[in-house]
Amino acid sequence: MSETYNEADYRSDRITKENRKKAHKKIQIKKGSKRHLIIGLLREVKRPLSADESSLILYNRGKVKTPHRQETAPRLSEMKDDGIVRAVDTDIYGHSLYELTEAWR
Repeated sequence: MSETYNEADYRSDRITKENRKKAHKKIQIKKGSKRHLIIGLLREVKRPLSADESSLILYNRGKVKTPHRQETAPRLSEMKDDGIVRAVDTDIYGHSLYELTEAWR
């Protein structure tokens, strides 16, 4: 018995596999990356941090090149979109304070 070739099933299966790969890459965080450093820092301090504060702490530890918020702000925004952190408040300068979501604590 030969199975019939169904192009729609093949296309659907291929798209599903591609989406799974994308989702896995999105969740996978490389050790030593800024995302990994930020997650570790938020776990350590156990309180919300701004991009300014997280950059300054990581700079003082020699983990990033400059103490400017631009070191961590883009990663925090990406991580917010990915559901890793959430904005909970703002600091006195109007910058968002971030904490880890329940799934990442």
